[in-house]
Amino acid sequence: AAIDAGGSPLRAVFHAAGVVADQAPFRDAAPADLARAFTGKVRGAEVLDALLGDRPLDAFVLCSSIASVWGAGRQASYAAANAYLDGVGRRRRAAGRTATVINWGPWAGAGMAAASDTAANLARLGLRPLPADHMLRGLEHALAAGADHLVIAAVEWERFRALYESERPRPLLAELPLAGDVMLTLA
Repeated sequence: AAIDAGGSPLRAVFHAAGVVADQAPFRDAAPADLARAFTGKVRGAEVLDALLGDRPLDAFVLCSSIASVWGAGRQASYAAANAYLDGVGRRRRAAGRTATVINWGPWAGAGMAAASDTAANLARLGLRPLPADHMLRGLEHALAAGADHLVIAAVEWERFRALYESERPRPLLAELPLAGDVMLTLA
């Protein structure tokens, strides 16, 4: 209301909250881990969606994670919270509202994956951090194209697929070309 009263109406919202709450497989995750992961991601998205309702916006961007697309081994609560964001985006679109979900890969030099042990683990899996300018160009592309749901990540596909598919076939990646930086439209 204060923004609107200032003569410049609110036109865009970016929900970028998040916290990595667990470092355990799902079977070992505690309810407190799930609650902590959901507090910023889920409650924040629900509050913004409820407050803005049918308000016309140029953008309502939900910053999700690649964890909700293909999982995140020892981050079950984090993956679930991000999957919920993906659902909020779908629900908004189904109701005729603006929504763009970006499932980000790791950012170089900053962000939740910047800790040295996290970055090293992701690199071992074939997930390279992308510089901020690459990430922001991906965001610009997503908004200009009116994308509903986009993955922006730098993946060393041969390494990633070998590990991802080591226990069983995974149809999710079966038809993806083996490429470097990827922007994958999901919906």
